[in-house]
Amino acid sequence: MTGLGLDDVISEHRQKHTRRHRRILRQIIFMVACVAAGIWFIWGQRDEIRYAFATNHPPVDIGDVAHVSPADLPHNAFVKLRGITEHRGMEQMLVRGIAWRHRFQYFRLLGSRGIFVEVDPERDPIGTVTQIQVSGRVVDPNHDQRYAHLFAAYDNNFGSMERAQIRIVQVGVEPGIWGRNAYLLFFTMLSLLVIANIVSIVRKIREN
Repeated sequence: MTGLGLDDVISEHRQKHTRRHRRILRQIIFMVACVAAGIWFIWGQRDEIRYAFATNHPPVDIGDVAHVSPADLPHNAFVKLRGITEHRGMEQMLVRGIAWRHRFQYFRLLGSRGIFVEVDPERDPIGTVTQIQVSGRVVDPNHDQRYAHLFAAYDNNFGSMERAQIRIVQVGVEPGIWGRNAYLLFFTMLSLLVIANIVSIVRKIREN
């Protein structure tokens, strides 16, 4: 059995060095991909995150929806209103923030010219033709494309005229409370993942 020649030793050393650099490069790519995915998620949820970390405050009392227009309800505001649900409604599966898909029900309020309530039927059972007084977060569907299919189906099923303005009130969603802990957990996990990868990369570089 013959020993390795100098050229073989150099070649093997280069191969190990190349493999080590490839591992470091893969880890850097993985870390950058995780950060990019996190930033993409945060950007898509920016309004909900801003609402979740806002200072908690009492809702703005809008009063009877028959006396206001959808344009009077600013996107991401916390409001209280009253009205009567229509005799018809719809539902869809939706993900709010960092959570599993959940079933929500939607009712337009009579005389509102386009104000809907989004209700968790397990927490706030609301039926049709029911007088309600609720508070929650205002959503302008133009800022959240998850509602596009819902209102397309609503207009198709019920033959509604196209509305210039629509607002959804997510019943029971309060600023500074809803979703904050879940987002904090997400940010913490993302930060720990990045830190762990940076430490590992620095350690491998030093080993070179």
